[in-house]
Amino acid sequence: MKRMIVVVGIVSLLSGCAVVPPPVMSKSDAVARARVVYSPSLCSGPRYELPANTTGTGPHDFYNLFARLPMGADAIYGISIATVGKLSHADAEVGVQGGAKLKVEGRQQLSAGLGKKVEYVEATFSREFLERAALEGARLQVTSSRGAIDFTVPDWMFAALLEVADAHDYHRRFDRELREKRQARQQIRDLYEQIRHLYVKAHPELSERIKSAVLEGSIIIGMSSDDVRASWGDPDKVNRTVGTFGVHEQWIYGDTYLYFEDGVLKSWQDSR
Repeated sequence: MKRMIVVVGIVSLLSGCAVVPPPVMSKSDAVARARVVYSPSLCSGPRYELPANTTGTGPHDFYNLFARLPMGADAIYGISIATVGKLSHADAEVGVQGGAKLKVEGRQQLSAGLGKKVEYVEATFSREFLERAALEGARLQVTSSRGAIDFTVPDWMFAALLEVADAHDYHRRFDRELREKRQARQQIRDLYEQIRHLYVKAHPELSERIKSAVLEGSIIIGMSSDDVRASWGDPDKVNRTVGTFGVHEQWIYGDTYLYFEDGVLKSWQDSR
């Protein structure tokens, strides 16, 4: 069903009564005119298509790039090619000039009206190919027992597909955001490690036990509030009580509660 929707869209361009849309002239134009076709199956995910472009081999020969974005799986990138009378759909193959053949996913012959027959071929390629083509472009060859065509897809068309796909690829976006969060956490850890080393270097009077605890990012009874702050950073919250007995503070780090008396760590409580 999904594939037929795509084919019908291409065939409508080929009918004698249809108005052929203007060619895509830039990456931003291709991105702006991209459209989505939803599959009846949620697992298959939506298909994002760039507008059809002529292959340059004839007035009724077109190609368009697409990306299928299955839920929870890697994206599938590909190209659809429609020609009139130049190929045999039965054995058509798609390859990259000077490179390997692409994986052909579908071959069909369709009626375009006015007695015309459309040979429709769909092929897919890897993310690695897409990223390389987004920098260099690619010259594609479609061959069959009836004939062959070759045409160039410019780099900015592949770059447009990359941008459209990544903007809607939730699986890749989740991985990217998770990676960015991990990097941010690592940067924070690296910063605290630098702070701990600077603190220990600036306080040579500390006992070896407290120095080791600070450098390890841990706490021990007897630490000062400054020692704890150097080791764990600022607490989420501080509750302070002042009385004739002195100053009592409760420092809260998530589910862990630290108790200070006159600036010295006396005990802590956590939930395990």
